[in-house]
Amino acid sequence: MRRHFPWPGMIFVLLAGNVAIVGVTVVASARSAHPQERAYEADAPRWDGSPAQHARNEMLGWRVIAHRPTPANPVVLRVTDGAGRPLRAARVFVELSNGVWILCPPADPGAFHTPPTLGSPATVRTCILAGLDVFTAEVSITPEGAE
Repeated sequence: MRRHFPWPGMIFVLLAGNVAIVGVTVVASARSAHPQERAYEADAPRWDGSPAQHARNEMLGWRVIAHRPTPANPVVLRVTDGAGRPLRAARVFVELSNGVWILCPPADPGAFHTPPTLGSPATVRTCILAGLDVFTAEVSITPEGAE
């Protein structure tokens, strides 16, 4: 009586199972949505430059205070230098929710109004240019009189 050895067939079954598992993995990875960083190529240089910008911000010592007199009014940004004097010859930009930067018109010396398209965020990202100096800040918006 001859004995039946199933091991050669088991090798082919294991190889076929491996091919099936790899095939399912390839199909699943091709069909799934991969998370992608929006505008990574543009954001990476900004991220790399942020420690240097933080150092420049500290060196300048400027301060930005954002407040909204009433919910219907635009946000007012008050920009002062390290000594507390208003920055008169500054250009102030704010970032909208869609990533677009908009120039804020001056209201009073050192005060700038945000555009109505800003909406009602709790914080606002700002970029202030005065001469060759660049200052960036993310400031919280407070009600009138609260600082």
